[in-house]
Amino acid sequence: MYKEVKTLFSVWQMIIWPVCLFAISYGYLVITTGTKWLSFIVSIGTALMLFHALFVRSKRIRVYQKNLKELLKYATTVAFFLRFGKNVYYSLKETQKTVSGSIKQDIETVIEKMEKEKKLDTDHFKKYEFPALNQFHQMLHIELEKGGDAKELFSPVLKAMSFELAKRDELYRRKKECVTQTYTLIGMVAFMPVLMVFMTHDLYQQFLSYPVSQGIMAAFYVAIVLNIAAMQKRFVDISVRI
Repeated sequence: MYKEVKTLFSVWQMIIWPVCLFAISYGYLVITTGTKWLSFIVSIGTALMLFHALFVRSKRIRVYQKNLKELLKYATTVAFFLRFGKNVYYSLKETQKTVSGSIKQDIETVIEKMEKEKKLDTDHFKKYEFPALNQFHQMLHIELEKGGDAKELFSPVLKAMSFELAKRDELYRRKKECVTQTYTLIGMVAFMPVLMVFMTHDLYQQFLSYPVSQGIMAAFYVAIVLNIAAMQKRFVDISVRI
């Protein structure tokens, strides 16, 4: 988990965002529970949960979507060279120059194994969970071992990759609209105790005079954070089956 966060965020971002979330949580809980020590303890846990849900998951899905587009570019470029009669090794070498990030390194791994072990190994691409890409690599193995018409082999696969990517983008947009509406409702619910503090101050203070009330309000906030975390988990799931 920590290694992944380091690749997604700078050191300053890893410090500033959790601190900001802690400050928001602490301020909210001090207002709604009236106790500092409980607010401090709960805020530590909720700040970390919110950082993971709102920032880590969101950044992860943006990086993932970018990688999917790079993978489509990779497959399209390899197929382009193969259609013009180039071999698999040459196509991979030339394609590597056109992509960036982790995809570039993954292609380098394939090339190195071809040079050292004289075999095409693309298993590490399965980490992207891109079913159409797996089909592309199956066709690439066939091209290497048996040859054939590159256009006939790869055209259906490339269409499947484009279709899958379009469906993922469409699913992401639909979920984003739904999540925005849900966050608005959650914000309204979360704001109600704060409103009560200022609108019915004396009555709310009487409520807080009961020891159990502080635990109730802390649990209320934790429940909100857990709902946000669960919703974000569903939001970033854009897997499709074709």
